[in-house]
Amino acid sequence: MGFRVREPDRLIPRVLPAAVLVTLGLYILVGQSLLAWFSEAGALAQSPAPLREPVAVVGLGIGTGAVAVAAAAAALSGVWVLVEGTARTAGAMAGDGDLPRLFGRTGGSRQVPWPAAAAAGAAVVVLVLTAELVTLLALACFGLLLHAAITNLCGYALDQRRWFTPRAVNLAGLAGALVTALSLPPFAILLMLIVLLSGLVVRLTVRRPKDPGAPAGLSGPGEPQ
Repeated sequence: MGFRVREPDRLIPRVLPAAVLVTLGLYILVGQSLLAWFSEAGALAQSPAPLREPVAVVGLGIGTGAVAVAAAAAALSGVWVLVEGTARTAGAMAGDGDLPRLFGRTGGSRQVPWPAAAAAGAAVVVLVLTAELVTLLALACFGLLLHAAITNLCGYALDQRRWFTPRAVNLAGLAGALVTALSLPPFAILLMLIVLLSGLVVRLTVRRPKDPGAPAGLSGPGEPQ
């Protein structure tokens, strides 16, 4: 995200810790509140609408619409970020010859390749309409956690580091990501591994020559290439 921020070297190191602390605080607040309401983690896990149920009881049905709107907005925001990130990655892969050059095209002042964004959005719609939501969430979680594990492994190999980013942080992140990923349903883990291995086989066997005219910087600093 550095290409979107003014003075990224100065501002990003300040913003990221604050964002992590605020997010962690919200998670703890909401999680502890729900555990206190449902009394035990099992009841919370079995509830089909854990956020709406307490609001419906306490507010006598008032406010449930706001909870639904907030949940929909949060879900849409998450999907939009994933679609944009996927499009940038696809654009970078198109420039390297791993995908057709069509996926690297941008329009006007847009830095996000619109064909890749359209393809990613269409894939999301098809998956949501044809597959179970629980399975999709498990697949997405495993893919993201595996990406986080690889990112921490790459970070561990860096020689130039700041004082507040010792290698122990990378090891903790790697261990946490792997433990959390392996706690997901075995079917989702196996299915996602098959998808990843299939993509790796395709990349190694069908590779196009790199496009010398492909625009550089389709993905921002820190995004997967």
